[in-house]
Parts: sequence; C-alpha cells; structure tokens
Amino acid sequence: MKTYFLLPVFFLMISLLTAQKAVPQGVYQLLSAQYGDTPPQATADAGGKATKVFRDGYWMSAFYGQQEKPFGGAGGGYYTFKDGKYAETLYFFSWDSTAATKTYTFDYSIDGNYYHQFGKIQSDQYKDYVIDEMFLKKQGAEPLKNNTLEGVWFLESATGPIWTYDRKTNPEHQAMKIYAYPMTFYGHWNNKTHSFYGAGGCNYQFDGQTLVENVVFTTFEEPGKTYNIKVTFDGDTYTQEFDGNKEVWKKAPPVK
Repeated sequence: MKTYFLLPVFFLMISLLTAQKAVPQGVYQLLSAQYGDTPPQATADAGGKATKVFRDGYWMSAFYGQQEKPFGGAGGGYYTFKDGKYAETLYFFSWDSTAATKTYTFDYSIDGNYYHQFGKIQSDQYKDYVIDEMFLKKQGAEPLKNNTLEGVWFLESATGPIWTYDRKTNPEHQAMKIYAYPMTFYGHWNNKTHSFYGAGGCNYQFDGQTLVENVVFTTFEEPGKTYNIKVTFDGDTYTQEFDGNKEVWKKAPPVK
C-alpha cells in the first residue's frame, strides 16, 4: 500500500521541480562552446567574444571582437521554456537565412550565474549541427539609474541622416531592440525574405531622460563610440533623438 501511495507523490514532486526550473533573464557572456564537429573551445582561445540576451521571451546573440573580423554575425527571435526545455524561434540568423522562422529545442541548466544550453539545429546549410554553449551572466559596473527602458521594443518609424523608415508602409522590414541592463541589443531583418540587415549591441545607462550607449559590437561602425540620446515617452512608445535622427519604438508584450 505504501508503494502505491508514494508513486503519485513522487511524480507530483518531479512535475513541480520541472515547472519551477530556473530560466535565464539578462545578458550572458559566452565562456566556451562546441559548434558542429569541432571540439569544445574556450571563447578567449578563439580570439573573439559572444554575448546572448534573454528578456521577456525575446533573445538575441552575436559573435564579435576578432581582430580580422570585428563583427562575426548575429541571430535573434523569441523563446519559451516548457517541460524543462528551452525552445527558440528565429526571426533572423545572419549565417543562414533558411534557419529563420524555425524553432529549435535545447536542453539547458542553470547553476547560479552560469547558463548551459545544448542541442542541435537543422537548416539548408546546417545538418544535425551541434550547439553546446556555456555562459556567465554579465553584471553592470554600477546600478541602473532608471529601468523604464528595460524590456523589448519594435521600431515604428525613423527619420534623419541615417535612414527614413515607416513600419506601416514597409512592414517587411523589422527592427527589434532589447534592453537588459547592462546592455542593449538591436537587430534589423526582412520578415518576408528573412534577409539579415544588421545588428549591434551597446553598454547602456539611463537616467530617465538621457540614454547613454557605448557601442560594443555592430555591423555598421567601429565599436567604442558613445551616443548621448534624448528619450521621451508616450504611453507604450518611446522616442529617441540623436545627431538629427529620430526613432519611435513600441513596447512589445512579454511572450507567453
């Protein structure tokens, strides 16, 4: 009789532990990785860096920092955690556009500030391609002064010397920006052809009015440049203005 009583309790405990499994949130620096058939390697030994951000159900990652190739590539999309697994769907993938729109499921574990994900992806270019990555959560050098920008935003419009854009007249062009202190990430892609346009990441600080971005990686310019950006809010949108440029971004609800 005791055996029959303990079995459902045991399975209930397993279900609760699975449901309560910790999930990553924030910015993570890649420590080591295996890609494809190559042996695992520490990122520092490869001569570059990689960073991944998780925020409110959206993610982006980028490889950068090699002397001969300052920007190596980027991917991004949305994610879910279910039944102890991590599943990410790609909006864009600079290495292979055929991977976009696909969903890949990974095993994962969290130990304090360490995050480990491992699995395989399939695309026209990559067949049973192993991905095994170990990350360490990135901390800010000082507290964030104002957290109003924290979250995920999609670009509504842009005017100025850099470019002119209106999402209503050009819905195929998508741009996403993720704030997860101490960094902000952004990516641009074509939602129909799945072409990759560009991406970037900055260390940031915000005091409620001025957004300070220091470029860490980008497809468009050299890292290290600092922008002081005026920010104003209007409901679920915010406007950022700098160097004659004006961009309007709309807050995205968390992915459920």
